[in-house]
Amino acid sequence: MEVFVGLLGFGLLVVGAVAIVAFSMASRAQAQVRQLEALVQRLTASELPPTEPANTESVEPARDDLVPEKKKKVVDWEGLIGVRLFAWLGGIALFVGLAFFLRYSIQENLIAPPLRVGLGGIVGAVALFGGAYLRSKADRAGQAISGSGVAILYASLYAARTLYDLLPVSVTFAGMALVTVAAGLLAVRKDAPMLAILGLLGGFMTPFLLSAGDDRPVALFVYVALLDAGILAVAIRRQWPGLALLGLGSTTAVYSAWAYQFLDAARVPYALMAAAILASVFAIPRWRETEKGTQRDLVRATAVLASAIPFVLVLILSGTNVLRASPFLLVGYLAVLEAGAWFTTTRAAFTPMLPIASGLTAVILAVRASEDLFPSQRGLVLAAFALLPLLETGAWYLRRDKADGPALRLSAAIALAGSILIVGRVLSVEVHAGGPAPILELALYAFAHAAGLATIGVVLGSGAGLLGAQALAVATLLLLFGVESREVARGHWPLIVASMLAFWAIPFTIRPAQRDRLARLSGGVALVLHFPIFYGLLHGAWGDGPLGAAALVCAGLALASGMHGFALLFVTAAIPIWFDNEWLTAVWAFEALALAGWHARKSHAGLLAGSVLLAATVMVRLLANPAVWEYHARNGTPIFNWELYTFGLPALALLLAPRWLRTSDVARSLKLPAVYAGAGIALLFVLLNVEIADFHSTGTTVSFHLSQGGFRQDMTYSLGWGLFALGLLAVGIARDSRALRIGSLIVSSLTAAKVTLHDLWALGSLYRVASFVGLAFALLAVSFFMQRYVLRSAK
Repeated sequence: MEVFVGLLGFGLLVVGAVAIVAFSMASRAQAQVRQLEALVQRLTASELPPTEPANTESVEPARDDLVPEKKKKVVDWEGLIGVRLFAWLGGIALFVGLAFFLRYSIQENLIAPPLRVGLGGIVGAVALFGGAYLRSKADRAGQAISGSGVAILYASLYAARTLYDLLPVSVTFAGMALVTVAAGLLAVRKDAPMLAILGLLGGFMTPFLLSAGDDRPVALFVYVALLDAGILAVAIRRQWPGLALLGLGSTTAVYSAWAYQFLDAARVPYALMAAAILASVFAIPRWRETEKGTQRDLVRATAVLASAIPFVLVLILSGTNVLRASPFLLVGYLAVLEAGAWFTTTRAAFTPMLPIASGLTAVILAVRASEDLFPSQRGLVLAAFALLPLLETGAWYLRRDKADGPALRLSAAIALAGSILIVGRVLSVEVHAGGPAPILELALYAFAHAAGLATIGVVLGSGAGLLGAQALAVATLLLLFGVESREVARGHWPLIVASMLAFWAIPFTIRPAQRDRLARLSGGVALVLHFPIFYGLLHGAWGDGPLGAAALVCAGLALASGMHGFALLFVTAAIPIWFDNEWLTAVWAFEALALAGWHARKSHAGLLAGSVLLAATVMVRLLANPAVWEYHARNGTPIFNWELYTFGLPALALLLAPRWLRTSDVARSLKLPAVYAGAGIALLFVLLNVEIADFHSTGTTVSFHLSQGGFRQDMTYSLGWGLFALGLLAVGIARDSRALRIGSLIVSSLTAAKVTLHDLWALGSLYRVASFVGLAFALLAVSFFMQRYVLRSAK
């Protein structure tokens, strides 16, 4: 029953391959016929004598019955089915029939083993050479018979060695090599792709059909290697890349079937070696240059797949208990595979092969980092795993100016960055085992790989490598400190400082990095990326004083390397560490003032943007932050209380800023002097109202009653607004400030409206009349003073 299932599977496989090849050959034949017809038509047209131009008046209209009809494409189904398909099926039937006979003779012991092998050899040889002779009369049938003869000869030789032990290994494989050579020579000489394909399929199915269930890997793999060599010889000679691709697929199927049934930990080294050798058979050969795009793509696909299949095999085995090989053996094997990938890249001109191989290697090493290696052999295994990125980086450096330099650079970068996978895997294994996280060892391992990425960036003078190295280092630190408790992780804070200082110093001290703007920027980025980790780890243990000082140290480092923007960022960050509540807002307001003055001297757009951003933050914190009223409890002291400096100091800073902003063309074009002055006036106006509310409040909180606080409180607000407006008008006239005068007009209008429409309106009808009269006189007075003292002086 097992043999029947095997034969049935073999038959289905051959029928599928037959159908594909037959359809391809039929399509090619039809295309050749069409090309010949077109050539004959061109030659016939070129031999016709030129015709005299006819009188256009006597030309008769064309008749529909004289227009030749387009020939319809007709598929020769009789030839396709009756000749090609039946020929293939006949060859398959011949081979299967002999296989059944051989199986039956074994079960019934009808024929002695030597005679069985001899009859099989005779029948196979007659079929092989007889089919070649019959090709002159029936090409397809002859190819089918020759193909079945090849399969029969393979089966006979394999049975003679494996089943009956009649022939030594050397003689058996010499015979198989002779059959392979004979089939290949006939296929090449007679241009018979059917013979080549049938020989291929028969050769690969022979171990399955005649297997006795025992494991003989050396004989199997040597047999497959010889078969592959013959297939490639024929494929290269006749330029049949599809045959080579079919051979690679068949080899993979045979190897996978053996591995599924017999592979164990003891056989892993030999199995890996066999996989590399079989893959190299298809990856190494050089094909002749061809102009056909399809053939060129098939050649490239064969080489690429041959290089990638061993990686996939190791990746699959790494996730099982089978692959428990030495880490150095695994690293050495992966180094050989990566060398093969480089060879494929140069031979097949497929540059993505190297990065793909590097990425697969990183994943394989991460999967292999299992509990049998960690933590017992942590140092040794990490050292072994670091060898591959080191070799790839060295290979790139030696060939950085060659054509494959970019591919080698990307491959080395992927290998170095892949260390984060290994770090994460080791952490998972050791923490799951209940032990402490090896923070120091894994950090040093990751920093070594980050140094490799930084080296690439320095050699190229590119900031991309430096930023990639920083990303690897920062990701590793976050991963390491994220799995341990904060108390344990705090003892490793020097790792953060060392990483930060190293990446800050590289573009500052190494000349090649100084020529690239992105590389110089990476120094400031290093400070920005590492400081939050440092602060988050030590916050609550060191206190605000040392951490604020650390922020200022980072600001000094940024300033020393010429990165003023980053220095400003750290100064701004140190303020909320040292200060809180209203003092934070006040210091940010004066920092905005300082940046405005700095911009007046340096004319740097970043300084102006920082000043505007800080000023906007101050306004939001004071005017749109309900938590302001929870900073302190009301103490009952009028005027000289915490509200005075909370709103007064930021207002003072914003009112002083226009003095420097007026000297900047950019600031004037954006109307920033008027904006800052308006913001300061708004804060003073809010402060006035807060002080009035505080004066009329009771208890520990400030209560605002602008409309229902009683006549006394309402008039206090109105009086304050009026005095505020007069003060603005006076200062505006004295300093010739249009912004202040406009602010005075706005506040005066609000005051007059409040007094007239709210305060006096509530007193009665006579007071209402007086209120409107008073409003009229107030408006007229403002108009008079504006015209008399402002507009006239302007003229």
